[in-house]
Amino acid sequence: MYIDKPPWLEHSDQTFSLDIDASGARLVTSSTGAVRVWSLAPILDEPSELDASKPRLLATLQDHSAPVNVARFSRAGGRLATGSDDTCVVVSELRPGAAAAAAAFGGGAGAQRGVEAWRPVQVLRGHSSIVADLAWSHDDQLLATASIDSLVGIWAVGERPYRLVTFIKGHAGHVKGVAWDPLGRYLASQGDDGVRVWACDGWGQVAHLSAEFKFASKQMFNLRLAWSPDGQWLAAPNAFDRRTQRNHCRVYKRDQWDEFFCFVGHNAPVVAVRPNPRLFYTPVAPSAGATGDGGGPETIVARGVGQKGGGGPGGSGAGGVEVSEEPSTVFALASMDKQFSVWSSGRPRAVVLGSRVSKLGILDAAWTPDGYNLVVLSLDGAVVTCRCV
Repeated sequence: MYIDKPPWLEHSDQTFSLDIDASGARLVTSSTGAVRVWSLAPILDEPSELDASKPRLLATLQDHSAPVNVARFSRAGGRLATGSDDTCVVVSELRPGAAAAAAAFGGGAGAQRGVEAWRPVQVLRGHSSIVADLAWSHDDQLLATASIDSLVGIWAVGERPYRLVTFIKGHAGHVKGVAWDPLGRYLASQGDDGVRVWACDGWGQVAHLSAEFKFASKQMFNLRLAWSPDGQWLAAPNAFDRRTQRNHCRVYKRDQWDEFFCFVGHNAPVVAVRPNPRLFYTPVAPSAGATGDGGGPETIVARGVGQKGGGGPGGSGAGGVEVSEEPSTVFALASMDKQFSVWSSGRPRAVVLGSRVSKLGILDAAWTPDGYNLVVLSLDGAVVTCRCV
């Protein structure tokens, strides 16, 4: 894996989230002062970076009156939702033509002139406190929001005017993360009182997973949990084992919530989990060079589902390595110990550990649609890219 840190992709203020759109062409970052949409090509490709004719910053949005904690592109692309300390969620759409200065909701500075025109189309109001996280459903028809007011908001955003469907009540404290089941059956939320799983047909509680979070730090502002792309696993950050005094990420099996495995290794709370959008097949036995002594990340061979060149179920991967019958999910973890890591659900140790890449904690991560590039974001504004080879 090649790791790079573009020197020009810095922020003058603290940054809180990032996301990559479905086309793999754009990266969005949210910060204390604004939401910025970047072209991804100059970030990942050196010739594009050196080409002065290709823009880097596509748009700057200033539609909130307070720090923006989260920004997420819709699954299909073309829309962007942002949540803020101002208690509001703004949904913007990409419009044809060059951007022009526009009046923002609430009298803000609006979208600055740029290459792309992202126009705010509606503000979702209803939360009484900070919006910490949000997520689009698998079909972009619903938007879930997590707030410090202890509520999970469900909003119908299939067609305008967007409307509030319901507020889910159940958390005993701050709600800091939400994640939709890709199969459309569940919604998961995480707060200071643990993880709760809700049924989408009525919003009743299906499970409350709390024991492993009882002694976890309550100081974390965002807890970005996630489902595997096939919906078979739910990965929750900020778990803590009081017996071993170890921070970890707890990964639960769908519908069998007492079955789980853990990603253990970070020295501070894990605050975000991002699964690779592709499933992979991993070697049955460690590849050459993997010592198995627990002394560090091991090298594995993996093939994406449907990728040409072998590596399917029961077949052989690169170098004739025998691969597993069942696919694995690759997860990226972001931690307050200023490190990020990459794990496979079929392996007990990290595949990659990224350290000394930032001055402050890592808060978010995102994969490109092809699954070969990972981008992570630090609170200090640093953006780090990782190319899987």
